[in-house]
Amino acid sequence: MMPAARPLLFVIAALSLAASAALAQPGAVESVRFESHPDRLDFVFTASTPIDGSLAEVIPARKGEVLILRLGGITAKRKWIKTRDRAIRRTLLHPSTERPPGAILRIRFKRRVITRDLVKDIQAEYIGDDRRTVLISVPRPPEAKRKAKAEAKTDPKPPEPPTTDPPPEEAPDPDPPKAAEPDPKPAELDPKPAEPEDAPPLPTTPPVAPPPTMAPAPPPTPAPAPFEAIIAPPEPRTADVRGGVDGLVDRLRLGIEQRPGVPRLAVLPLTALDDASHREHLDASGTELVAARLLHRPGLVMVDPARFEDGLERLHRRDDGRFALDDARALAAMLGADTLIAGSVLSDGDTVTLSGRAIDVASGRDLGATRQPFDRAAMRALSDSIREEYTASGAILRSALLPGLGQISQGHAGRGAGYLTGFTATLGAGIISAALGAAAESDAADNPSADGLAREDDANGHYTRATAFFVAAGAVWLASLVDAIVTSEDRVEYDLTDDAPPR
Repeated sequence: MMPAARPLLFVIAALSLAASAALAQPGAVESVRFESHPDRLDFVFTASTPIDGSLAEVIPARKGEVLILRLGGITAKRKWIKTRDRAIRRTLLHPSTERPPGAILRIRFKRRVITRDLVKDIQAEYIGDDRRTVLISVPRPPEAKRKAKAEAKTDPKPPEPPTTDPPPEEAPDPDPPKAAEPDPKPAELDPKPAEPEDAPPLPTTPPVAPPPTMAPAPPPTPAPAPFEAIIAPPEPRTADVRGGVDGLVDRLRLGIEQRPGVPRLAVLPLTALDDASHREHLDASGTELVAARLLHRPGLVMVDPARFEDGLERLHRRDDGRFALDDARALAAMLGADTLIAGSVLSDGDTVTLSGRAIDVASGRDLGATRQPFDRAAMRALSDSIREEYTASGAILRSALLPGLGQISQGHAGRGAGYLTGFTATLGAGIISAALGAAAESDAADNPSADGLAREDDANGHYTRATAFFVAAGAVWLASLVDAIVTSEDRVEYDLTDDAPPR
């Protein structure tokens, strides 16, 4: 190799390594939102890339005072998380140093409340179809739960705002954290050694007494709490597709009906997350089934599906086939809907999973989400039984065989009936006239008298009219065929007679 070419190869190799490192860079946690409830503590993680649930872990450490939530495959920047709860001392988000990439949320409680049974009851659920947001619900420890309820009754004062002074550095703990052996949750909990803790404590400030007043001021009226998304866990996999869709709709309804008034819904087409679901038409069939079962529910109103579908045709789709949420919300609001139903379909082996969520049109906030796994063979069988596909070539062939049938198969029943009636009427009239002409010709041949000559004239008249009728029938046939060629298109219909709402 020429000596001058070696530096160039080194440069190319260095650029390739840099590009590979950039492509392999993991995603990061964008935000962590904490919500305190009387019976649980919710932590909502949102990342820049999809979160792999199989790499999630729950690690009890520090003899029951510290709980570690670890999300693998992504990283995080070190920062304190505001967790205004009387059971929690402080919470720190930081990257994993022992097993990168990983994002660690370290929750230090005020007491030793983390037990094996509590860890087993921790729940995790995806929010949304993009799998970038995960809700982890930690049951409130029994001791802290009783204290929180008692303090809620005896201390109506709102919590004090957190201090903004920087926390002092904390000396390392005398005994390093040791990982307990919690029972792993399927595909979620995998106990590993705890990460080293280097989080400084937040300073505590004594409560400030209110200034004396002449008379006690009335307690402030609490602001109405915002609606929380109701994340309903899925039921077990089922071969009863209609029953499973009913359950999914009922779980979504819990979030939809949080608001007063009659919900007005618009249903977005379900997104196929894999090629098989789209190829087997499970996304379209699932959309029709969900919409039909929503119509079964009293108190829910659907906007005009035809107008909504026409509007969707004008919206831009992303590369993965989804609509931009803001565009879909604007269209739904224009048609009078206040709730948007969105979801996805995923085929994995012998299982098909339908995911759905209800979205508030005005704010874009999730009202509820759930999913339901089905037996794939049962889902395909039902999809094939309700799906009726009509092609343009089939419509043309039908019109060639009998005018009007192609138009009727394309949904143009009125025009198809006109072609069919015109063709059968002119063809029938032509056949009758030809038969009358043949009878008159036979009479004229049997009677050579003047009456026979008159019958011969009648025969000629009948033949002339028969020819005109046959020409008219041919014109109707040709017009129907041309109409089918020009107007026919590939079309799909779904026979949902069994899913129609009761009248």
